[in-house]
Amino acid sequence: RGSAADELPLLAAELQLGAPMVEWCYPSRGSAADLASAALAAATLQAGHAASPHNAQLSVALCVALLCLGAPVRAVKLFRGADIKQVQYESLSHLVLPAALELGCPTREGELPLLLSGLRRWRQDGLRDVAENTLLALRQGHPAQALELVAFERAVRGSWWGVAAAVMERLVALGASDGSADAARSALGEGSPLLDVPLTAGQLHAMPDTLDLESFTSRWPAASAPPPPPAGSPSVPEGSCGALAGLTLSPPPPSASTVRTLRCDWLPRRQRLLRFLHLYFGGASSAGSARCLFPPPEEAVLCEAEASLRELCGGGAAGGEGGEEGDEEGEWEVLLSLVSASTLVAKLAAAGTDAAALEARAEAAISDAAAALSRRCSRVGEGMRASGGYSPPAQRRLVHLSQLEAPVAAALRSRWDELLPAGRKAAASAAVRTAAAAAAKAMRAAVEELLVRLAG
Repeated sequence: RGSAADELPLLAAELQLGAPMVEWCYPSRGSAADLASAALAAATLQAGHAASPHNAQLSVALCVALLCLGAPVRAVKLFRGADIKQVQYESLSHLVLPAALELGCPTREGELPLLLSGLRRWRQDGLRDVAENTLLALRQGHPAQALELVAFERAVRGSWWGVAAAVMERLVALGASDGSADAARSALGEGSPLLDVPLTAGQLHAMPDTLDLESFTSRWPAASAPPPPPAGSPSVPEGSCGALAGLTLSPPPPSASTVRTLRCDWLPRRQRLLRFLHLYFGGASSAGSARCLFPPPEEAVLCEAEASLRELCGGGAAGGEGGEEGDEEGEWEVLLSLVSASTLVAKLAAAGTDAAALEARAEAAISDAAAALSRRCSRVGEGMRASGGYSPPAQRRLVHLSQLEAPVAAALRSRWDELLPAGRKAAASAAVRTAAAAAAKAMRAAVEELLVRLAG
């Protein structure tokens, strides 16, 4: 069976899902009708893959269809088994990595850590090979080839996908941590330029794009593509290193609106959350403070980090369809409540002895955060039951709760204990410590209740 026959299952899958392949998966939302369409598309692609197991487009399309069905383990295993090598980790992993992470692919061991390590290994060892090949090209008298290799290396090192991969690695480490402040510090890393400043849309648009969006030619009518980006969107200067290497598409083309959402919404939100946590958990005190070895930053720095996160999460939809249960805005309510409470606890820790008003505000904020997490657990449990226990959107919300909200809540609870030790300002901090303990108890009870409901 030739390549012409291989086109038929790909075309049929796109017709069944009503969109080109690059639009299928992220964010992982949809209705029961979407799930039925994904099942038909996956069955069609499975038949095509069985007939042509070495067809790369069939293999990758089947991976994405499996993610639409909420089967991240099988999808990542199939992707890794498709003989992905070297630069393909850079150019193709965007098709599976974010969705697999959001759908709960195991992060402690298994396929997802192997895929992340493959991408990291390529960015370390593969780029060293590029540098060696550049020198070889110069020695052999091929300056044009050397120039292309230099441009390629610069594009990869400065790409936004490299930032996304680093953010995902930290999210995986944070989700697998034991809930202690020290484990959170280890997961976030020390001295990383990744978390120095909040990422903006302009910065992300200016970064080279190393994703392969052209090898997988869509069979979907061009008329159905979303509108192009605004005329004011930054573009890459003619002759830049990325353009020279043929790797830069900034912003992504209209046919890749999901990639644009990943780049300009999903990524900056998580980077700004990690930045706040990185600042909040602090580093070793240069003054050797006996009160706290890891003091928080200055109040202005912490407030700026919270404000930059709220800028993307606290208002209207930043990159998707807002207003519905399960959308990003609703899912960030708990995290924003925890961030607000944490800022107030840091202020209280730095306040003088007369801090009764601040103490009351911090106690109320902690209680609000605990209540928000309890409501969140109830909504997720109701969504799982309403879907009969199986729905990729409900699955994604459960993973968001268990792999991001709950670990962040546990780590911040531990950090509050560090900032408000019993031996310092005991009168001022006792009520807050009591509220924090009650909040932790309520959070644990909410999660346990959810697990019981899901088991039933």
